[in-house]
Amino acid sequence: MPALSLRLSVLALVPVLLATAAFRHVPAPSAVSGAFTVTYSSSVPSGKNASGASIFISNATGTNRNTGSGNYLSGVRVVNVDTSAMVNGNGTHSGYATFSSGANTVVKHFAGSVKTVMANGKPESTFSGKWNVVRGTGDYAKITGSGIYSGRFETSKKYTVAWKGTVSM
Repeated sequence: MPALSLRLSVLALVPVLLATAAFRHVPAPSAVSGAFTVTYSSSVPSGKNASGASIFISNATGTNRNTGSGNYLSGVRVVNVDTSAMVNGNGTHSGYATFSSGANTVVKHFAGSVKTVMANGKPESTFSGKWNVVRGTGDYAKITGSGIYSGRFETSKKYTVAWKGTVSM
């Protein structure tokens, strides 16, 4: 009878051990941050929407630098493709930022707003919003995450973005 009792005790532990093993491999979210400056390779006006906002489709490229701990997306190429709807430099924008190095990519969707004010007789445009990971490949195949971003236009063809958030892989 003691052997049967021992077997039942061991069998009772199996679900606990399996649950512990399953959770042991779930990565904790990590804080990440970075910044990049991109230059437009194209920005095409596409008419106006029903509200009268001018629609632009843009493509810009640059290199990301990691501003947090570790080397997450450090030195990788960034391609930003976005659509904006603007009235006098103010409006909304959304699109996709692809961070890539070889077979390793992270694609983030972003959406936010653009604000332009006059300073010293010149327009100054800033923007901010939220991003979320859409997919990853290679080393980032199982990545998930989200965060915020903000930035400003340096010139009419160049802008800088700072971003931060959390990711799990």
